[in-house]
Amino acid sequence: MASFFQLLYVLDHQRPLYIQTHDFPDHDALSSAYGLQQLLKYHGYSAVIIYSGSIIRGDLQDFMSILAIPAEQSSVCTTSKDDQLIIVDGCPGNRNIRDLGSTVVAVIDHHPMESGKLPNAPFVDIRPDYGSCSTIIASYYREAQVEMSKNVATAFLAGLYIDTSFLTRGVSKQDIELINQCYPIADREYMSIHVRNKIQSSDLPYFRYLLKHLIIADLCCFCFIPQGCEQNLMGILADFCLGIQEVRFVVLAARNDGSYSISARSEKTGWDAAEIVKALIEPTGFGGGHAHMAGGIIKNDPDFSPEKFRDQLYALIKTLPR
Repeated sequence: MASFFQLLYVLDHQRPLYIQTHDFPDHDALSSAYGLQQLLKYHGYSAVIIYSGSIIRGDLQDFMSILAIPAEQSSVCTTSKDDQLIIVDGCPGNRNIRDLGSTVVAVIDHHPMESGKLPNAPFVDIRPDYGSCSTIIASYYREAQVEMSKNVATAFLAGLYIDTSFLTRGVSKQDIELINQCYPIADREYMSIHVRNKIQSSDLPYFRYLLKHLIIADLCCFCFIPQGCEQNLMGILADFCLGIQEVRFVVLAARNDGSYSISARSEKTGWDAAEIVKALIEPTGFGGGHAHMAGGIIKNDPDFSPEKFRDQLYALIKTLPR
């Protein structure tokens, strides 16, 4: 297993250092980047957190504001090929990680490798059995024997709880160690109010549409959202669908800017969300994730049909073990 001190060994104090999340960061990506930034600061390194997409949900903006997480859109930074780049909660080459042209010196992730090959970087720490990337960064604090701040501990718990749907999927014993490590320090009032309450009043029309148009059959539910839906909200809607007693697998699709976003959730053993998404959208799209949670994008496919996509999904579901 990779060591935090191995990471320090590959870093150069004299070169600018950036921590990059995936393009549309969620709580876990931001928590991981923030926790790593603060730990590196303790050891004398100054790092800037960047992402290349957007953060538009109010709960994520509040999360960053309340915990003072200083992430910036990459377009406001002038990066060069000689700058050092640490990628967290993602992997270079994945299509949700924009190539900024800088030198990738480290990759820290908890997603299974899409290609099966380790990325080409001096430091690689990929732990796909962990429920969150925050759990990996928290282990660095234990290894370095550095006490984390209240904000860092709160961020780590938020990243873990939301990525594992409040410890109901993909949880490892290391994730439980994170709770033991962070819970006594964290802001528990923030956790009980802000992290649990992720739905905004502006989301309610999407829930109404979902409830009206959801199709349920063979333990699987599907809904196409033609008016578009941003990625983090699609995940919230998909998690909501898993609360339906007759549902074990969820696929949602939405038309976004000429492309089609896919979000999938699974709580059925043998129904791997990442593999099912890939089977449905390749070669016209790309996707990945975990067995219990995955996503993908179909870009500018003029032949895309929601009805055909739905039929392919249910035909595939019929071939899976019961």
